[in-house]
Amino acid sequence: MTAPVFVVYQLGLLVLDVRNGADWVTSLLLALLDRSLGLYVLFVLAIAAGMYVVATRESHDPEGAILRTLAESTGLAVVLLALVSTTARFMVNSISIPSDSWVGSIIVSAGAGFHEELLFRVGLFEGGCLGLVALGYRRDRATAIAAIGSSVLFAFAHHLGPLGEPFAVVPIVVRTLSGLYFAAILRLRGFATTVYTHALYDVLVLVVLS
Repeated sequence: MTAPVFVVYQLGLLVLDVRNGADWVTSLLLALLDRSLGLYVLFVLAIAAGMYVVATRESHDPEGAILRTLAESTGLAVVLLALVSTTARFMVNSISIPSDSWVGSIIVSAGAGFHEELLFRVGLFEGGCLGLVALGYRRDRATAIAAIGSSVLFAFAHHLGPLGEPFAVVPIVVRTLSGLYFAAILRLRGFATTVYTHALYDVLVLVVLS
């Protein structure tokens, strides 16, 4: 279901010199393939094909499922944008993208949607929740702790590294709340809806508001 987002970002890196901070997959692929461009492209397409095969096993109509997920995610992205539109206009001025084109914005948004949700929501939120339950925490308390902790880390991560934004209270608060929003979507609607919601929200912010 998320194969299109994965392909857009991974192949988009070939034309846009940018790397999402949560992206550990690309470095691993390049290392494994000894930085061969042709093998990199083939490997990305092979991974996407594998993701598509999994989707066909989960749904008899994967293309229709993707379209329905896109429609739902668009609505959820618009809701989030409406809730934070004022602060989003302020935050977008601090975002550094090595391209001012809408194509660059889509590639960056695809990377954020896929890799940040994989790391912060699947890895830190769901993984953290499972870890806390294993340590003896009640599931509801473990969910709350993991959701808040992963969302705070998600917010602060945007201020780290060479492309990180200057530290400011408003962006950290807004992204923490956004992280909680994405965590709720993941728990209620699944990974694909979360990825597309995040990616489409970023597209709206970077293309419509900038």
